[in-house]
Amino acid sequence: MGDDGIGPYVIEKLQEKHPDWEFLELHTPGYTILSYIQEKKSLILVDAADFGGKPGEIRRVKREQVQSIKEPCSLNLHGADILTVLENAPSWGIFIDNVILYCIQIESIHPGHSLSHLLKASAIEVISSIERDMLNFRMQAIS
Repeated sequence: MGDDGIGPYVIEKLQEKHPDWEFLELHTPGYTILSYIQEKKSLILVDAADFGGKPGEIRRVKREQVQSIKEPCSLNLHGADILTVLENAPSWGIFIDNVILYCIQIESIHPGHSLSHLLKASAIEVISSIERDMLNFRMQAIS
């Protein structure tokens, strides 16, 4: 899997540190994710990306700051990427107040290989940032 496994890696580490938090490994869910997120007010996504940055570079963006470059696949409910699903969620009455995406620039994707050292180091930074985001979301929910 190589660096493409950064999302599951980050989730695994967060689950170890915060067993009381809710995590979901998505793989490629398409529109089936809507059943999992319909009651959520906040959502944090972590994924490997190739945005032309330096390997291990992290981009933390809000949903409205990015758009999908994939061609829409109207007949395949499992083929839609997460950005398209989130864009269309209001059509199903699903409104999520806060969506943050963590995109980590890959170094390489080689089946059978583990994460590169650069991405493992980036994972530590992503985990700390997600922890801060989670605390902020909880504080917003209280106020």
